[in-house]
Amino acid sequence: MKKVGLRDALSKRTKREQRDSLEFATAMYTYNRGVFDTQLIQMLNGCNADMDPCTDCKLDGYGGHTTDIRIVCKAVDSVPNKEVYDYNLSKEDVEYFISTIQSTYPFNNVDWKTLRSDVDTAYDYLKSQRNSNAISFRYDWRTLLAVIRMHLPPIEYFVGDQVKTFQDYWGGVLNDDLGPYQSVSNFPFKFCSTSGGRSNLCSSKSHKQVHYSK
Repeated sequence: MKKVGLRDALSKRTKREQRDSLEFATAMYTYNRGVFDTQLIQMLNGCNADMDPCTDCKLDGYGGHTTDIRIVCKAVDSVPNKEVYDYNLSKEDVEYFISTIQSTYPFNNVDWKTLRSDVDTAYDYLKSQRNSNAISFRYDWRTLLAVIRMHLPPIEYFVGDQVKTFQDYWGGVLNDDLGPYQSVSNFPFKFCSTSGGRSNLCSSKSHKQVHYSK
């Protein structure tokens, strides 16, 4: 603690809430970057008691995840005991979840229209059992996830209907929304594509838009 400056930073804080906030932010930051991160000592050294450890002291980590987790923790901590881990989910919430899965899914053999239809039916039934205009995250979400999951292919590693060879590991249809993928058929690599397909994109797209390796 002393070597990285956490002990000195804690000594500046006299209130329990201030100390807890700093410990939380430091733990999250070091989990992501490690205790020997070169910027950690400088951040803690300048982290005064009146500063927010996440935003002011820059201990927020990549993508603001520490602040987001802190918000969730405070929200859960502030609700009545009977409502912990429970809140209403609207159809819009469910559709956002499905759309996120669809936009990042590596295979092209999912019938998303049928999936959505079955999810809507299940949602309406679960909602009717609660006499509410929404479903419960705590009591209904797992059931709805099961409906979604039954439409997705089983996980396969190198074998099965989805993956017959390593070459087809990410499917066979180009999906521009996913990350870069290198063809395994040509060595040395001189190929551009995105996950989900093996169409050479080097000639049709800028090297700034797709991964390119020799």
